[in-house]
Amino acid sequence: MSSDDEWDRYETLKWRATARFADSHPDDADLTELLSRVEKNRREYLSWGRDTLGWALYVFATPRGGASHAPSGRTAP
Repeated sequence: MSSDDEWDRYETLKWRATARFADSHPDDADLTELLSRVEKNRREYLSWGRDTLGWALYVFATPRGGASHAPSGRTAP
């Protein structure tokens, strides 16, 4: 589980990367929308996101050459 400090770092890095992109690409056609979305995300994170965030990564794979976990009567691909 990530700490509040780790989440803050993760979120802040996105905001900083967006600011650097905006500085180096001021004529990008999508810049206004990008900045708007990132600012919305920032406001949400700071107002209530820290209290509700958490995530997990689930990795699902079919075993190779091992036993099949397919429903009975069926074979795994």
